[in-house]
Amino acid sequence: MLDKLPPEADLWGIREADVPVLLVIARWFNGQSLTIRGEKRRLATHHELPLEDMFRGTQWDYKQYSDAHQRFLENGFLEERYVARRKIDWSPTEQGRQAIQTCLTPWDDIVRPKWASESSSGPLYGDPDKGVYHRKGVEVAGVVLPQIVRESNLNTPDGRPGEIEWYPNHQRDGSCHDLHIDTNERTGDIGVEVISGVDNLDEFITKWLRYQNEDRLTFWIFDGRQTACQSWNELDSRRQFYLDGQFNNHRNWSARSINRKIWRSSNKYRGESTGDLIHTVTGLLEGDKEGLRQLFEEYLSTNNQYLTKPVS
Repeated sequence: MLDKLPPEADLWGIREADVPVLLVIARWFNGQSLTIRGEKRRLATHHELPLEDMFRGTQWDYKQYSDAHQRFLENGFLEERYVARRKIDWSPTEQGRQAIQTCLTPWDDIVRPKWASESSSGPLYGDPDKGVYHRKGVEVAGVVLPQIVRESNLNTPDGRPGEIEWYPNHQRDGSCHDLHIDTNERTGDIGVEVISGVDNLDEFITKWLRYQNEDRLTFWIFDGRQTACQSWNELDSRRQFYLDGQFNNHRNWSARSINRKIWRSSNKYRGESTGDLIHTVTGLLEGDKEGLRQLFEEYLSTNNQYLTKPVS
């Protein structure tokens, strides 16, 4: 394995014994499955496990690589954090993601996700600038939302069930959602945008303003109800979107009640329906799919005037 390490690995202090640790993380980060205790698990459908447990889904013995894992935690390549209410000990920091991008290029074929196009580059695919919480939101949405599209009879005109475009670029309608999901004329296409953390509200505001000019529903997926409430409060504070009273005590607000308040506020103060639907990563992962389908159909009913396009 050592003879495959690129010369840049020395600059990062990456050694042969480190590679399996990075490979396990990169495979999970890219949405690949690991069979652990007889169960096939992956980022889009399961909660994260500690790195030692993730090694059970590989041919390697964690004990041989525990020192490398600990060193990555100490030098700031990895960190402990909570993702969807589960604490993990392997979340790649910005520096860690850069190291993976540089040092795992010889193993790109091993970590490449199924949805990656031929022009996509890795070893971390999609948006390598975003962390594991953001990536989890995108992967969960890529599994759950097409199911809702099918169950709500929103397939494309030729019957295709919610075809997905992963990490679209600016070449498509000047947009850069995390996902595009094609539906039918009843809704137009859906753009999925994952927001993790409130550290950069300016970025959220910029995205929200840009998406207002697009003829598609934006399905916002936040890392928690607090981030969702604070983001819309900021829109209200900047007089970009008037709320019928700002959100207080986010713990009292369910995803359904957050949506209803935003839809009601848009009709009251803008005189038009909104093109936004809000949920959380944990809610999509753990929630009742029937409840999500009902929320989606309530959105379609409440915002029907906005969504219905004239038939030529």
